[in-house]
Amino acid sequence: MSSKSWSLCRFTVLLTTSKDGARALQHNRSGAQHLRAWSDTSHRSAALYFWRTKSGSEVDFVVYGEDGLWAFEVHNSIRVRNRDLRGLRAFLEDYPEPQARLLYRETERLHIEEIRCEPCGPYLAGISPAQPLT
Repeated sequence: MSSKSWSLCRFTVLLTTSKDGARALQHNRSGAQHLRAWSDTSHRSAALYFWRTKSGSEVDFVVYGEDGLWAFEVHNSIRVRNRDLRGLRAFLEDYPEPQARLLYRETERLHIEEIRCEPCGPYLAGISPAQPLT
């Protein structure tokens, strides 16, 4: 009998029944609203998830659909710290193929390892249901 060390849950369930999902929404309301709107209005088949390991590593939002797999962390910070990337790094260990994004409040775009760090406002404003995520 194997015991998995992570969980990937539909974000819609977490928004209504889980304290963890509610906390993720509270801290990342703008990210949740934009990604959820994109998922709901896009003509692409995509769903929004929340990911957490038993050891406590987590990714705020995971979008999985016909165009691929994306992992998002949203931080209310003007700088990227090593610890801010911990959840995305853990996710990339289990799923090496996704596009990993850290959205933060600075204007500088960074590329740290396989993780793109993007200004939150411009990235979310650029999401369009007519286009796949970038």
